[in-house]
Amino acid sequence: MKRRIGIAACTGLGGGTVAILNNKWTGIEEIDSVIKEMLGEAVPLFFKEYEGADFSITQDGVNITVVAGIEPSYRFEHLKTIRISSDVTRCYQRNGIAWGFYGTGIASKTKTYGEYTRKSKFVRFAEKWSPVLQKLANDYLPFESEAE
Repeated sequence: MKRRIGIAACTGLGGGTVAILNNKWTGIEEIDSVIKEMLGEAVPLFFKEYEGADFSITQDGVNITVVAGIEPSYRFEHLKTIRISSDVTRCYQRNGIAWGFYGTGIASKTKTYGEYTRKSKFVRFAEKWSPVLQKLANDYLPFESEAE
C-alpha cells in the first residue's frame, strides 16, 4: 500500500496511481486464515528488513493469487514482491526501483518459478503454499473480494 508521509499525507499531494497491494481480505474466513498464516511465514523469509509486508488477494480464473511485498511510495524506493498462485507455474518474485515521482515509473525484473534452482527458498515456499491455495480455489471459487 502506498504510504504518503509528512505534509503530503495531510494535503492529499502525491501521485494518484493505484496501489498494487491493496491489503483487502476476501471476507471468507477459511481463505483469509490460510493467507494470514502464509503471510506470517513469508515476512521473515522475504521481507525481514522491512519487518512486514502488504498484500493483495485476487481471483484469476480458476486460480487464487496472493501477491505480498513492498511497493515504492516515492522516487528511488524499492519494489519487492512475491506472487504465489494456486498454479505453481504462475509464481514469481519481482524486484525493482521507482524512477518516477511518487513511486511511478518502476523498472523491475521478474524471476519466475521455473528460473529458480530446486533448493531455493522461493521454490520451497511456492511448492508448500500452491497446493494449499489450489484446495481453497477448488472449495471456494468464485469469491467476491470484500473490504475489511
